[in-house]
Amino acid sequence: MLTLSPILQTIGAMIVTYNLGVKPLLGGYRHFIRQPHNLTHRYGSNSWAMITGGSDGIGKGYAHQLARQGFNIYLIARKESKLQDLCNELEEQYGVKTSYMCKDFSKAYQEDFFNDLFEDTLKHDVSVLVNNVGMISMKALPDETSERVRDVITANTYPQAMLSQEYIRRMKKRSNKSAIISLSSFSGGKPISVCPIYSCTKGYNDYLSRALNHEFKQEIDISNICNLTL
Repeated sequence: MLTLSPILQTIGAMIVTYNLGVKPLLGGYRHFIRQPHNLTHRYGSNSWAMITGGSDGIGKGYAHQLARQGFNIYLIARKESKLQDLCNELEEQYGVKTSYMCKDFSKAYQEDFFNDLFEDTLKHDVSVLVNNVGMISMKALPDETSERVRDVITANTYPQAMLSQEYIRRMKKRSNKSAIISLSSFSGGKPISVCPIYSCTKGYNDYLSRALNHEFKQEIDISNICNLTL
């Protein structure tokens, strides 16, 4: 009869073997050997990727990566000059189609805010939605203005819900699979005292993505990216 100590030693050895041996090998295979998916084949050739907050930073990075793989790009952000410049850049570098719309998502609570966007994209086969737009607040709650609190909560939560709702309805009718990628943060994993409002909204992003993935994963690839930054 085995005693508890040998059993624990065996379990420990298995954990160490996995973490020091198997896990690095799997990581090496995934990152250096395995070929990436052909996303346009998976989601549909000549389809469109919509990216909120798409003119700068992570959103701009997604625009380049998706255009490089052959997706047409629909950008949404506040500054028209940046949107125009990036659209021209993507068309020249990758030969894809582009379009854009200027939106300030901190005002997404306003009635009919999304109507023109939904109408304009009826002519596009949107196969990928990247919920990237966001705002940050780094002040203690009593020190922040009520307007800033409202804008951060609105920009970080409402667009993800409303855009996911509309495009899930459309994606369910497509013959190919579709994808929704939402940007969260490590700060959404637990309350962060230095940025309580932002932290809570990032937790919202994560939980909504998990819930939608559970319900629609057979038709739509739904991912939530927890960045290692605020």
